Amino acid sequence: MRREKAELEFQKAIEEAETFVGYFSKQELLMMNLAALCTYQVTGKTIDKSIAGVMLKATLNKEIFSMDELRGFREKREETLRNSKIVRSKDEKWGLVHGHYSRFTLAQIVGFVVARRQCNKLAVLLESSERSLKFKGREAEISDKDRGNILLASGLADEVEIIKGDRYDDEFYREIIKLTKPEVYFGNQEWDEERRREGELRAGLVGAEIILLPEVKGSHLSDVEDLLA
Repeated sequence: MRREKAELEFQKAIEEAETFVGYFSKQELLMMNLAALCTYQVTGKTIDKSIAGVMLKATLNKEIFSMDELRGFREKREETLRNSKIVRSKDEKWGLVHGHYSRFTLAQIVGFVVARRQCNKLAVLLESSERSLKFKGREAEISDKDRGNILLASGLADEVEIIKGDRYDDEFYREIIKLTKPEVYFGNQEWDEERRREGELRAGLVGAEIILLPEVKGSHLSDVEDLLA
């Protein structure tokens, strides 16, 4: 009985992947799958059935990409990171995402992809595992270094900074915004009115546009359609 249920769930994931793949460009699929693969290598956990289906579909269908292409994309990305410095050009539109991200779910990966569509470059501020434990009561499942490397190596982010220290107040984050100077500040549509006002205030400090992305509670295709609209 358990085996039959597993087979049905697996088949559903494959069928779902057929539609899911169509939402993304080849470059976005490469980033998503590489992030998923790196997360699996670090934690030993698959992200969820949907991403497993996407990975299988993308790997088997050479019209999308092969594993050799995936490895080549990662190697090229890492070489670029090693040989370049982050220099912000006036012609580039930088976006900023901030969060704890204790491990990367499909919903979060989709969020990064959608954020990237709104800007040329994406910077991510990750709360350190120590801060997650202190302020959220649960430390990150992936080390600070590995989370940063996954975002950079996959291409989901162009710049990653780990936030450390004991301050967790609005003024602290306003100071960070002033230092990073994004053109786009990404928030969450699930923010209450107080959080939204604070987000608008932070963005206004540097003249940034604020974009509120939908919060995706689930991880299947039906849960991410709003993000991809």
